[in-house]
Amino acid sequence: MKKETKKTEETAPAPTPINRMTKPAMVKVRAQRPMSEEIEGVMYRFTTGDEFEIPQARVAGLGPLVQILTVLLLLCAVAAFAAPVGLVAKTATGTTSATVMFAGGNLQRPVVTLDVTSDKAGSVASWRYGTTPFRLATPIVNGTNFYFYSSSLTTNDVFFAQNAADAVTNYTVWGTNALTNAVLELDRPLGTNLVAGDTVRKFTSTLYVLTNDASATTTNYSVSLTNGLAANDVLAIESDNIIYVGTLHSVLSNSINFTATLATNLSANLVFRKLTNSHPVVVASPYTSSEIVAVNATNLATGDILLVSPASGGHTKYIYNANHTLNLAKVMTTAAGITLAADDHCYLRGGTNSTPVGAATVRLYGTIFVLPDHRPAQLVLDGTSACTINSVIVQY
Repeated sequence: MKKETKKTEETAPAPTPINRMTKPAMVKVRAQRPMSEEIEGVMYRFTTGDEFEIPQARVAGLGPLVQILTVLLLLCAVAAFAAPVGLVAKTATGTTSATVMFAGGNLQRPVVTLDVTSDKAGSVASWRYGTTPFRLATPIVNGTNFYFYSSSLTTNDVFFAQNAADAVTNYTVWGTNALTNAVLELDRPLGTNLVAGDTVRKFTSTLYVLTNDASATTTNYSVSLTNGLAANDVLAIESDNIIYVGTLHSVLSNSINFTATLATNLSANLVFRKLTNSHPVVVASPYTSSEIVAVNATNLATGDILLVSPASGGHTKYIYNANHTLNLAKVMTTAAGITLAADDHCYLRGGTNSTPVGAATVRLYGTIFVLPDHRPAQLVLDGTSACTINSVIVQY
C-alpha cells in the first residue's frame, strides 16, 4: 500500500487475527485503476494491481474500482451479520445434513466464498437450484395445499418457493390432484375476500322489467314478461347500486312470486335478470385478486356479466374477461412454510454443482461459480454426525 505522502510501497497489512471474529468482515481486493481510499482514518493511494484490505461493507461502494480476491474475516453467525448491498453470507450446522438457501435475483449471483467442514469421508457440498417454474393460482398463508397452473409435480418432488420479500424455502410433495376447475379472470380486482364455497353466477341477457312500484315487504312483483322463468330460479335486481337476490316460489302470466321478501323498496322500470350456472369458489381469493378459481366454466364466454356472492354478504357484478386454458393442479406438501401471493412462482428443484469435501475442511475463494437462472438456490452439505457450513457468500 501507499500513503498519499510517500512514494515507496509499504508492507501489505498482516492477515486479520482470529480474535477479530466479532468485528465486520474484511475483504481483500485488487485495484482495477489508480485510486485513493481512506482506511482507518488514513488516506492511501493505490495503482492498478495493488492489493489491500477494506471492510466488507465498503465493497459495494467501490464497485468496478476493485476486484474481490478473498474474504479474510467472517462473522461467527449469520444472524449477527448485517449484509451489505451485493453480498449475502450464510452459515448452518447439522449432523447428517446442513443446508442454506439463497433467494433468486435479477442479476448474476457468483459464489465468492465457500468454507465447509464435514466428518464424513465421502462428503460433498452440492448446489441445487430452481428449474421448471410453477405459477401459483391462489395465495398461500402458512398452508400445505398449493394450487398451481399446469403442474407436473409428482410425489416426493422438492420445489423451492420465494415471495416478494425474498423469503425462500423448500417443500416436499406428498400428493397431487389434477383439477378441471376454471380460473375466471375478471375486469378488475375483487374488492372483497372470497372463501371456498362462495358462489359465482352468470346473468342471462333477458330483462324482466318491473311494471309497478313495490314495497320492502312484498314478495309478489308485476313484470313485463315471464318467459323462461320457473319456480326455484334465482333472480337479481339492482337498486341504488345495491344488488338484491331472491329465489322464485312461483310464476304467473304477468307476475313472479319470491320465497322471501327482498327487504327493499323498488321502483317501476327496474329490471330483474335471471342467474344461471352456479360456480362454487374452490379456494380463497384475496380482495386484491382479479381471478377466481371456480368449479368449471360451463356456458361462460368473454364479456359475460358475473355475480360474485361472498358468504360474508353482498353481491358484486364483474365482467368475465377470459378463462385460462392452463390446467390447474392441487399439490399437497409437507409442513407449512412462508406466505406466498397469487402469481408468485415456485420452482422444481434440480441440477447440482458439487464440490468434494470428505472428512475435512474445504475453503474456496474467488468466483467459484455462478448460480444459474437467477432462481432460488440451496447449498447442502452431508455428514455422519457433524457437518458445518462455516460460511458461504453470494454476491448479488
